[in-house]
Amino acid sequence: IEVQCKDTAFQIHATYWTDLEMDYSAVDSIEYRTNLDAGVRTNGFGSVRLSLGNFQNDEFGSYTLYAYTDAKAFLVLTADEKILVIGMKDEKDTQTIYRVISEKTAPDSAKS
Repeated sequence: IEVQCKDTAFQIHATYWTDLEMDYSAVDSIEYRTNLDAGVRTNGFGSVRLSLGNFQNDEFGSYTLYAYTDAKAFLVLTADEKILVIGMKDEKDTQTIYRVISEKTAPDSAKS
C-alpha cells in the first residue's frame, strides 16, 4: 500500500485492489485511531499481509479499508457519507499521512 499526498488530492496505490484518488475538498472529517475492529470483508483481498476492499463492522456499517494486517494505527476519513480507513505498516507513516491530510483539509483561516 502506498499513499501519495499531492497538492489537491491524495492517492492510494494498492497491490491486488483498485487504486483510489480523493480530493482533499471531498474529505468531511479525518480521525487518527489506534484501535479498530475491522469487522468482516464483504469484497476484496485478504492475506497474512494485507486487508483491502469493502468491509462491514458494527461501528461504520459498510466501509472501504486499505490496511496492512498488522497495522497498529488507522486513519478514518468520511467523505460524502462514505467511510475510508487506511492503516499503514509503520505507525509513523500513518501519523505523517494523518498530519498532511489534516493540514490540507483544515479550514483556511486566511480567507476569513
